[in-house]
Amino acid sequence: MIRNDKELIKEVKRYFGKDRRLLKRTIKSLYTNEKDIDYWNKFFSNLCPDKYEVNGRILQETVDAIYSQKFDNIDWNFVGDFSWDVDIILNNEITSHLDFDKKLTAKCKNNTARFLNIYISEIIPAFAICTFCKYYKVNVYEFGPLKLSEAEKNLINKIKSELKKKGYYYVKKQIALKKFKDLRSDLNSEGNASIFDCLFNDMDNYTDDYFRCNDEDIVDSFGRKTLWREYFDSKRKLIKREDSRWFNSGDLEQVITNGKGQIIEVNVYPKESKPRSIELNIEKTKKKYKNKYSVNLP
Repeated sequence: MIRNDKELIKEVKRYFGKDRRLLKRTIKSLYTNEKDIDYWNKFFSNLCPDKYEVNGRILQETVDAIYSQKFDNIDWNFVGDFSWDVDIILNNEITSHLDFDKKLTAKCKNNTARFLNIYISEIIPAFAICTFCKYYKVNVYEFGPLKLSEAEKNLINKIKSELKKKGYYYVKKQIALKKFKDLRSDLNSEGNASIFDCLFNDMDNYTDDYFRCNDEDIVDSFGRKTLWREYFDSKRKLIKREDSRWFNSGDLEQVITNGKGQIIEVNVYPKESKPRSIELNIEKTKKKYKNKYSVNLP
């Protein structure tokens, strides 16, 4: 059982460092000792009946290889996250996890769904808690931080208490986001992964700022599909926008602008020739040429 942050960090480094032997041995034994989805469904049914959904983060092909003991079929560089992700809807107007569909926000007050996420590691007995809100209307999703009510805080404290009774260590946000050069995850194979990346999910974590994106592709008159993403700070001030356009050839063009609408980065990814991809960071290029030639660039 983990007793403090120091012990937690030590254990994470043992499993998720450059030497993966301990992690591999543990993964190979999971089919005999892992807690399955029925276990967690029963656990959360006593805390928030009918308002949660349990999802496994491990890749299905990894699961199949473990259960069939065909370990040579596992891609050890991309195994998935060995954790459970429990989505809990906090809106009183939602009465069932079966309502967790694309039209969920339409059933919520102000088109805004309030989420509590519990991440539970299968490798080390530890868990983390995240909250966020999701707004949807007319092909636009918006995600942002959540201000909790007293009732919601009480639910979180109750979940914490019950998980701790089961021997799980609560990983606070400031510890979860700590990065270490020797930590590796699927998407951080060269190192510098965070505690959260390794134990829970290396694709997303805490929602502190606001994020907007279109839900479905926008197709222009030339048949090119476009997706956009906008990032805001906690005061809803625009930080940057990413516009990604796919040409009929399959080539991808990405243009990134800052909060003032100025282009700061342009990336081109030809479909048929990845090595010829072009990535241009405008700000870095300005600094490079200013330092080299001492010219006045705008």
